[in-house]
Amino acid sequence: MSVTVAADPAARVIRFTLTGTLTTDEMLHALAEGERAAGNDGYRVLSDHRAVTTAIKPQQMEHVLAFLARPDSRFRGNRCAIVVSNEVSYGMMRILAARVEPLDMAVQIFERLEDAESWLAWEGS
Repeated sequence: MSVTVAADPAARVIRFTLTGTLTTDEMLHALAEGERAAGNDGYRVLSDHRAVTTAIKPQQMEHVLAFLARPDSRFRGNRCAIVVSNEVSYGMMRILAARVEPLDMAVQIFERLEDAESWLAWEGS
């Protein structure tokens, strides 16, 4: 139903907060907005899916992957923490994580927001 995008320049994090059931267009629009907010600065990503009512569908994932695979994608080479609240979303995000590995994106899935924030803040990876 909606995605909010917020940039935290001090933490160098783009935060996506998803609620309800999203359309493919909403997903792609949010990714484009996140790229604009990050500029060329290589921000990390925190994507909060705890309020999502329907997990991403396989065809939607293909569109998201195509967006991320663009040569000029500003998400490449960065870390992304995804917070989920149900098993279906967890499973779909694990598939996404495996599929973006060739794009030099490190994706971890979490059930607790605090754990996701800690992982993103850690500079050792």
